Amino acid sequence: MLSRLDAYQILYGVLRDGSRPIGQISFYRGARDPEFGRRDQEMLRGLLRYLSLGLRTEPSRARPQAQAEVVEEWLGIVANDGTAISAPLNWSRLVRLLAMEKVAPRTAHEELRVVTEFLRRICTRLHGPDGAPIDQVDSQHDSPWGQFRIRAFRLPDGEGREQDRVGLLIGRREPRALALARGAGASGLSPQQREVALLLADGKSNLEIARTLALKPNTASYHVKQVFARLRLHNRDEVEHVLLHLAYEGIVELGRDDGARSATGE
Repeated sequence: MLSRLDAYQILYGVLRDGSRPIGQISFYRGARDPEFGRRDQEMLRGLLRYLSLGLRTEPSRARPQAQAEVVEEWLGIVANDGTAISAPLNWSRLVRLLAMEKVAPRTAHEELRVVTEFLRRICTRLHGPDGAPIDQVDSQHDSPWGQFRIRAFRLPDGEGREQDRVGLLIGRREPRALALARGAGASGLSPQQREVALLLADGKSNLEIARTLALKPNTASYHVKQVFARLRLHNRDEVEHVLLHLAYEGIVELGRDDGARSATGE
C-alpha cells in the first residue's frame, strides 16, 4: 500500500504526554533515497520531545489552558455537491483539518473523497427538514487543531436568483499550547532553547526547567539567559507574549502568501 506513495523507508516515533501516547510522527523516503541514519533518529527524538512540550494536555499552574490565542478565517465557494469552485489554499488547509480525522499516508488517496463528502454534508444543512431552503447556517466543530466555526450561506446570482453556489466562511481558534509551539518554531531559537522557552511560557522556574529537561540547574539557567538574549526580553512574563505574537505573524504570512498566489494566478 505504501509503495504506491513511494514510501519504502519509514522512520516512526510516538508522541507522548508523560506515559500516555497522544500521537505519532512518521517520515517516509522512496526506494532511491538514502537510508535513515543515526542523525535522522536523533532529529526525530528532539522533535518528539519538543512537540510533547508544546502539545501536552496538562494545564499550566500559572494560567488556564485557553483557546483563541490565534484566530484565522478564510472564505471559499463550493457547489451544492461539495465540489470546491474557488478558494484560497489556506481555506483548503482548514477544510482538510476538519474533514480528515487522521492524516496518514494510508488515507492520503481518500482525501479528495472525504473532503468533498464533508463539504457536501455542510451544504445539505441549507435545506430544512421539509426541503425548504435556509439562507444561512452556523455550526461549531472541536478538533485537536482547535475550535472551528463554519458559516454556510447561499450565494444568489447578480439578479438575486438562487444558484448552485455556497459560500463557506471557516474560522479557527487555536489552542494556546499549539500556538506557543508554533511560535517557538518560528523564533529562530535552537531546539534546546525552544524547549526552555515553552516551559518559561508555562510559568516554570529554572529549577523546574532543569528537572523537566534533565539538566543541571546551571545549564538550565544558562539556556534561560540565552532565550532572553535571543528574543530580546527582560523578564519571564514576556516569553508567552512573544511566542504568541510569532504564531500570529505566521498566520498573517500565510495570508500574504495566498494573496501573492492569487495575484500571480497560481
